[in-house]
Amino acid sequence: MKPVSINTQKRLLYIPYLNISILFIWLYNCVVTKDAASRVPKTLWIIFSSALPLSILQIIVVSYCPFTGNILAIINAYIIPLVIGHRLIQFQVVL
Repeated sequence: MKPVSINTQKRLLYIPYLNISILFIWLYNCVVTKDAASRVPKTLWIIFSSALPLSILQIIVVSYCPFTGNILAIINAYIIPLVIGHRLIQFQVVL
């Protein structure tokens, strides 16, 4: 089995709600290349450092202005997987 190419991942990156598949593609690529154990700590750091600030911002905004917070939640549904996917693609390119 061959890993999924970076170009395919870059095309999927900007498609809303399909960009979350990059996380699963990363997992598949790690299994195919047999080095998942060495990449997991760095990947967890990438995921949490990308999603946590945006999620905290959303929680703060919802507590002060619920309507704006709901709009931000819809935007974050696209932005968070986009940022995580972009950083995971960069991580794969470096390795």
